[in-house]
Amino acid sequence: IPLFVRQATIAVEDKTFYENPGVDLNGILRAVVGELTNRPGMGGGSTLTQQFVRNAVFSWEERSTRSYARKAKEIVLSLILTRQEPKDQILEWYLNEVFYGNLAFGIEAAAQTVFGKSATDLDLAESALLAGLPQLPGRLDPLSPDPDVHRAVRNRQRVVLNLMAENGFITEEEVDRAAEQELVYAQPDDD
Repeated sequence: IPLFVRQATIAVEDKTFYENPGVDLNGILRAVVGELTNRPGMGGGSTLTQQFVRNAVFSWEERSTRSYARKAKEIVLSLILTRQEPKDQILEWYLNEVFYGNLAFGIEAAAQTVFGKSATDLDLAESALLAGLPQLPGRLDPLSPDPDVHRAVRNRQRVVLNLMAENGFITEEEVDRAAEQELVYAQPDDD
């Protein structure tokens, strides 16, 4: 899996991935305080490890239902997984599991579906675009003919590129070049 794909995913989904124990302890604490003070939404998002565990272990019904019991299991399993497996392995599993939209599960399927190429051939601009899709795969469809959707996809790509620069993965010049790069999308089959 190309370095740009890994860096873009970490920048947008879990910037402390390599340092955290599989969960964002500060985010969990903020969420607990938010619930106790009747201000939900204060907590941080799930780490990459938690997202992987949620998708790999829980049924669709369990994943789509908010429950303290499921969240507690997710946290415990993420802590255990992080102690038992190297972070690079967890990231690889995540990238091969996550849903990118257009029926594409995993980075290879996403690269083939969106750009008609292997994930190993993705450049910075393509990697950043794909890394931005998993949070809203239904709304961010790079293959949509709707110009508003296409604009939203490119705006999301820019967010990912900026986060990559903030995290020291790329320079501001690389951000600008990648954001301005014209992308060639896969053509749908006409069968």
